[in-house]
Amino acid sequence: MKKSIVVIIFLLSSKLFFAQDLTSKKGEPYLPEAKDWCIGVDVGQVINYVNGFLKTNAPATISPTISAYSIFGKYFKNEKKAYRGSLSIGFNSYDASNMVLDRIASTNSVSVFPAAVTMKENIWNRKTSLIGLSFGIENRRGKTRLQGLYGAEVGLSISNSKDKFTYGNALNASIISPVDVDSIADAMYSPIFGDASNINQNANTIIQGKVGNARIIERNNGTSVTLGLRAFAGIEYFLFPKMSIGGEFGLGLAYTSGARATTIWESIGQSINSTSSEVKVGSTTTDGSKESYLKFNSDNLNSIFGASAALKLNFYF
Repeated sequence: MKKSIVVIIFLLSSKLFFAQDLTSKKGEPYLPEAKDWCIGVDVGQVINYVNGFLKTNAPATISPTISAYSIFGKYFKNEKKAYRGSLSIGFNSYDASNMVLDRIASTNSVSVFPAAVTMKENIWNRKTSLIGLSFGIENRRGKTRLQGLYGAEVGLSISNSKDKFTYGNALNASIISPVDVDSIADAMYSPIFGDASNINQNANTIIQGKVGNARIIERNNGTSVTLGLRAFAGIEYFLFPKMSIGGEFGLGLAYTSGARATTIWESIGQSINSTSSEVKVGSTTTDGSKESYLKFNSDNLNSIFGASAALKLNFYF
C-alpha cells in the first residue's frame, strides 16, 4: 500500500519535481519561514486506520502488539532551524469470548437429544495503553523545494497492558473439579493473542511452587517506561506552497525499565491456617517477573518518536 502511494505521488508531482520556483503564481512561498508552525501525520497510519475501519472483518486486523497513532509538530526559529515534538497515543480494548458448559446444569441433569446443551460464557478482556512524547531540534539544508533535514531528539514513553477474566461458572466447593481443562475448559484462547495461560492445570504453570486447579481473575502485565536519545536524517519535498511530503531515518539508544507483573488467582481448597477440612473459595496475588534492557538500533514505528522511515505529510502555516 505504501509503495503504491509513493509511486502515485511521484507520478503526480513529476512535472514539478525539478522546478526551482520557490513561490507560486500567486506569490505564495513554498518553503517554511521564521515563526512558521508545522503539523504532520504519517500517511501509512491514516490509510491503515481507514482501511481497518471500512473492512467488515475488522477483528482480523487487530495486532497483538500495542498500536498507537502519532502526530508531530514543528516551530521554526528561522528558515533553517526548527524545534520539533511528537505525541503518540494508543488505547486499545479487546474481548475474546469462549462458550463453556454450565457446570451445575451438566452435573445435576442429563441433556436429552435434541435439547440444547446449557452453555455459559467466559470473557477475556485485554486493555493496552501507550503514551509517547519527544522533543528535538531540526536543521535544514537546500535551496530548492527538495530539502534535507537532520538533527537529534529525546523521548519518553509509558506503556501498560492488563488482562481481566470473567467466568460464566462461579467456583463452587461442591464441584470436585472447579477448573476443568477438557470440553468445559476455563482455559481461554484468542485468535489474535493466542493462549491466555489463565489456568495452572499442569506443572508448566504453578502458583508459589504448587500445582493445582486455579484460574486467573486479573493480570497486570506491568508498566514499562522507555527513555530514548536519537539522531535522525531525512528529506522533504514541497509539492505545493507550505505543503510537503517526506520521510526520515533514525538511529538511537533506548533504555526500557519494566515494573513487576502481578496476578490475582482464585481457587478452591482448605485454608492453610485452618484445622478443619472445610473447603473454601479463595484468592491469592502472586508477583511475576520484571525486566529492563538497553537497545541501540535503527527505529521505525517506535513508541517514543512516532513513525520514522515512513511517508509523512506536512502542513505549514
